[in-house]
Amino acid sequence: MLEGCTRSRTTVDTRAPITRKLLAVIVSQLAKVCYNDFEHALFNAMFMLAYFGLFRVSELVSTATSSCQLQFADISMTGG
Repeated sequence: MLEGCTRSRTTVDTRAPITRKLLAVIVSQLAKVCYNDFEHALFNAMFMLAYFGLFRVSELVSTATSSCQLQFADISMTGG
Protein backbone atom coordinates (compact mmCIF):
# COMPACT_ATOMS: atom_id res chain seq x y z
CA MET A 1 0.00 0.00 0.00
CA LEU A 2 2.77 2.44 0.90
CA GLU A 3 4.58 1.58 -2.30
CA GLY A 4 1.44 2.42 -4.28
CA CYS A 5 1.12 5.75 -2.50
CA THR A 6 4.71 6.54 -3.34
CA ARG A 7 4.14 5.78 -7.01
CA SER A 8 1.00 7.92 -7.13
CA ARG A 9 2.82 10.98 -5.81
CA THR A 10 3.68 13.26 -8.73
CA THR A 11 6.07 15.60 -6.89
CA VAL A 12 9.23 14.87 -4.97
CA ASP A 13 9.17 15.70 -1.25
CA THR A 14 12.03 18.17 -0.80
CA ARG A 15 11.32 19.06 2.83
CA ALA A 16 14.26 18.72 5.18
CA PRO A 17 14.16 18.34 8.94
CA ILE A 18 14.91 21.31 11.17
CA THR A 19 18.27 20.83 12.88
CA ARG A 20 19.48 22.66 15.99
CA LYS A 21 21.77 24.73 13.81
CA LEU A 22 18.89 25.75 11.51
CA LEU A 23 16.67 26.46 14.54
CA ALA A 24 19.35 28.80 15.90
CA VAL A 25 19.47 30.63 12.56
CA ILE A 26 15.68 30.96 12.44
CA VAL A 27 15.48 32.26 16.02
CA SER A 28 18.33 34.72 15.44
CA GLN A 29 16.39 36.30 12.55
CA LEU A 30 13.17 36.84 14.51
CA ALA A 31 14.16 40.35 15.62
CA LYS A 32 14.27 41.40 11.96
CA VAL A 33 10.76 40.17 11.10
CA CYS A 34 8.76 40.69 14.30
CA TYR A 35 6.96 43.96 15.01
CA ASN A 36 7.61 44.11 18.77
CA ASP A 37 9.25 42.34 21.71
CA PHE A 38 6.07 40.43 22.57
CA GLU A 39 5.83 38.94 19.09
CA HIS A 40 9.55 38.11 19.16
CA ALA A 41 9.19 36.28 22.49
CA LEU A 42 6.02 34.51 21.32
CA PHE A 43 7.57 33.12 18.14
CA ASN A 44 10.79 32.24 19.93
CA ALA A 45 8.87 30.24 22.55
CA MET A 46 6.69 28.62 19.89
CA PHE A 47 9.62 27.51 17.73
CA MET A 48 11.48 26.14 20.76
CA LEU A 49 8.39 24.33 22.05
CA ALA A 50 7.68 22.83 18.64
CA TYR A 51 11.29 21.67 18.20
CA PHE A 52 12.02 20.26 21.65
CA GLY A 53 8.46 19.04 22.27
CA LEU A 54 8.23 17.33 18.86
CA PHE A 55 4.94 19.09 18.12
CA ARG A 56 3.33 19.50 14.74
CA VAL A 57 2.37 23.02 13.72
CA SER A 58 -1.31 22.04 13.88
CA GLU A 59 -0.89 21.12 17.54
CA LEU A 60 0.32 24.62 18.43
CA VAL A 61 -1.78 26.96 16.32
CA SER A 62 -5.51 27.37 16.15
CA THR A 63 -7.42 26.82 12.93
CA ALA A 64 -11.12 26.99 12.17
CA THR A 65 -11.41 23.23 11.65
CA SER A 66 -8.91 21.98 14.22
CA SER A 67 -10.01 20.88 17.67
CA CYS A 68 -6.90 19.15 19.02
CA GLN A 69 -4.61 22.05 19.97
CA LEU A 70 -2.51 22.09 23.09
CA GLN A 71 -4.61 23.73 25.81
CA PHE A 72 -3.44 25.40 29.02
CA ALA A 73 -5.26 22.70 31.00
CA ASP A 74 -3.04 20.08 29.28
CA ILE A 75 0.07 21.47 31.00
CA SER A 76 1.11 20.61 34.52
CA MET A 77 4.09 21.80 36.54
CA THR A 78 5.93 19.55 38.92
CA GLY A 79 8.60 20.41 41.46
CA GLY A 80 12.09 19.07 40.81
